Amino acid sequence: MIAIIIVILLILAALRMSRYKTDLSLRFFTLFYLPSFLIKPTIIKAANAFLRFASRKEYNLLINDSIKCAFFPKKDAPLLLYIHGGGFFFTAPAMAIKEAKRYSEKTGFAVAFPDYTSSIDAPYPKAINEVIECLLHFIENKDKYGFNGKIYIAGDSAGAALATEAVSYALKHGIKIEKLLLIYPVVDDKCSTPSMRKYAYTPFWNSKLNKKMWDIYLKNGKGEYAVPTEIDNLKDFPTTFIEAEEYDALHDEAVDLYNRLKELNVQATLLDNKGTFHGFDYFINSKSVKRSKEERIKFLKE
Repeated sequence: MIAIIIVILLILAALRMSRYKTDLSLRFFTLFYLPSFLIKPTIIKAANAFLRFASRKEYNLLINDSIKCAFFPKKDAPLLLYIHGGGFFFTAPAMAIKEAKRYSEKTGFAVAFPDYTSSIDAPYPKAINEVIECLLHFIENKDKYGFNGKIYIAGDSAGAALATEAVSYALKHGIKIEKLLLIYPVVDDKCSTPSMRKYAYTPFWNSKLNKKMWDIYLKNGKGEYAVPTEIDNLKDFPTTFIEAEEYDALHDEAVDLYNRLKELNVQATLLDNKGTFHGFDYFINSKSVKRSKEERIKFLKE
């Protein structure tokens, strides 16, 4: 009986992996699926407690006595403010902070990586307010941190939504942003695109989780700097790089944002990845991962 169950599970696993035409080195990770029923305050808080414990040594700066930040300084270099993903509700894993360090090493930029408050603990506008607070802190203390005054902003997933809103804030307050890098970005709270309808069971992220994410984040309603599709100054945006993944509920939102920017004559680049899924770049250095990371670094350095 046990043998039969094992065979059935192996067949089901093989069928699931065959649905996603990724690099062979990524195929195993397509088995991982996060059911939306697990997105509960108690579970998220427990996961965040573990993540914070695991990454506790990575944070080396406390901004305004409240916001932890991993900061990788570079003298007389631009500053990259990198905003992590996690559905607004997960805190950053240690490997995300190490990736921020890699950005610093590969670009020669100073990199600031803030640990904003989970939406489970405080919904909108807490996270974006903290991101803006970090941005202003580094601008006001440019000489202290030794960067040259040029500011780049980047983010992945929900962090890309916060990064986009931070750019909108900066432009409205006379702050120049050199470039914006968006990796599989969260863009629209309506969750109504074809890819959102199609990908309800994709690896690591899916449309069911996306809907729950927005419900939690916008629990108390929304206002300015809440949803990227409602930004009213996109025409003023800096040169922007957008990466979309094939097997991702967020795919069409990313492409739609790119198209809107192009219509407004904003200089924008779209990397429309094939054979990739949301968060694919966290696990192994496959050909797809290496290609994407090289394109991101190239965009920032050009």
